[in-house]
Amino acid sequence: ARAVSGPSGADLQACRFFAPVRSGDVSVEVDVRLDVAAAGGAVLTSVRGDQEVANIRLGSNGRFGYASGVERPATELRAANGAWYRSTVVVHLDRKTYDWQLRDRSTGLVLQTVAGAAWVDATSTMVERVCVKSPEGPGASLLFDNLKVRR
Repeated sequence: ARAVSGPSGADLQACRFFAPVRSGDVSVEVDVRLDVAAAGGAVLTSVRGDQEVANIRLGSNGRFGYASGVERPATELRAANGAWYRSTVVVHLDRKTYDWQLRDRSTGLVLQTVAGAAWVDATSTMVERVCVKSPEGPGASLLFDNLKVRR
């Protein structure tokens, strides 16, 4: 699927729902490729229930980042136009944390790993959907493929 910003540069968000999960672990895997860069950032993976719990993004500076509680750390890794990446988020409902791993899809090489990131909103009691959001900026787009949710 391709997430393309609107003609005015407004972002577009799409979500996929799954059966609510209240305990244990949930793994969300998605392949993503930056097709056309933009001035604004994009959300590569947002796992949500009654609130957002995990957020993986591509910042306006082209660097990958994530959320840990109220903090929004950016990595040193910049996305290359046309390169495919596999982003895997494992949400730990009992601990209210998540792990994230980013791989180069063509080589399988692990590029970034984060363990034990705090939930964006720890008041959430379950997860039931995963969302992606296109970059902001006219004509900007990301490609998403192979979305998998596992319990």
